[in-house]
Amino acid sequence: MTINRWLALIACAACAPAVWPASPEPDIVVNVTKEGPAYLIDVDCPVRAPLAVIWEVLTDYDKMHAFISNIQESRVETRVGNVLTVRQRGKTTLGPFGVEFDSVREIELVPFVEIRSHYVSGDLKSSTFTTRVAGADGSFHITNIGRLTPNRWIPPLIGPAMIAAETRKQFDEFRQEILRRNARLPVSPSPRVRIESPGNDAAASSAKWARRASPTPGRDAPYRNSVAALTGAAAAIPQDAKAKHSLEHGSRSS
Repeated sequence: MTINRWLALIACAACAPAVWPASPEPDIVVNVTKEGPAYLIDVDCPVRAPLAVIWEVLTDYDKMHAFISNIQESRVETRVGNVLTVRQRGKTTLGPFGVEFDSVREIELVPFVEIRSHYVSGDLKSSTFTTRVAGADGSFHITNIGRLTPNRWIPPLIGPAMIAAETRKQFDEFRQEILRRNARLPVSPSPRVRIESPGNDAAASSAKWARRASPTPGRDAPYRNSVAALTGAAAAIPQDAKAKHSLEHGSRSS
C-alpha cells in the first residue's frame, strides 16, 4: 500500500463517525476500551427465547455464515467431546473500509452455560473470549467478555467506536436468528381441563339422594297401599274396644 493511499484511509477513518449507521439495537450494550495494543470488549445482549434455542444458534458454527453478515465461510474442522476447532473466513467493516479475516479458533463448550474461545491462527495476534448465557423463565442475557490484539494498525481515537459498532451489529444478527428459530417452533395445544363448580356438585348430590328417598311410581305402590290399609284398620277400631283390650291384656299379665 502506498503512503498516499494509507493517508487517504486515515482521513476517511477520521470522518467515519459522520457516516456510521445508527445502532441497530440500543439495548445491546457494547463497551470497548483500548489497553496498550489490545482492545477489551464487553457485550451484554438481552433476548427473550428458550435457552435451548439460544444455545443452538450460538454454537451453530457450520451454518453461522448464513445469518452473520460478515462471515462468508464457517465450519467445524475437528470435534473431540466438547472441544471444537472452528475455521471462519469473512470481511468485517471498520468505519468506511473493510478488513478481511481468516481465523482458526479452539472452542470449548460448557453446555448451556459458557463458550470459551481461544485464537489459534489467522489475521490477529491474539484473541480470547468467554460467552455466557444467564437468566430464567425465557428471559436471558448473552454476555461476551474478552480481549483481542490486531496485527494491523487501527486509528486509536475512533478504533474503539468502530469495533463497538461492528460487534453490536453482529450480536443483533445473533439475536434475530434466535427469534426467527423460536418463532418456527410448534406451539403445543393447551390441554382441555373440565372444572366443575362445587355448588353444582352439591346440587347434583342432593338431587340424587332426594330421588333415593322419594317413592318410585309403580314400584313403591304396593308398599304405600299396605301402609294405608293398616292405618285405616286401626282408625276403624272403636275407642272402648281399644280400652277393653288394654285392661284384659293388663289383667293377664298380672
